[in-house]
Amino acid sequence: MPVPPDFAHHFETYCAQAQEARAANQHHDQRRELFLSFVTQAFKIDPTDIKREEFISLIQRHGWIDALFRDLVFEF
Repeated sequence: MPVPPDFAHHFETYCAQAQEARAANQHHDQRRELFLSFVTQAFKIDPTDIKREEFISLIQRHGWIDALFRDLVFEF
């Protein structure tokens, strides 16, 4: 996938917001939404394609993951 022309702008904005969120000790749900907003804007992904708080069950493990996009798992 080629890098979108406005990727750098979205990435810089996300980095600044993430740094502020960490400094303010914001909850991981808020920090997750900052990242997912960056991903959807930078890569032109439909936000409804990302599932949040998805329950998964594997052979010997199960639990909740923060976000799922196709086969990509995000845990914050």
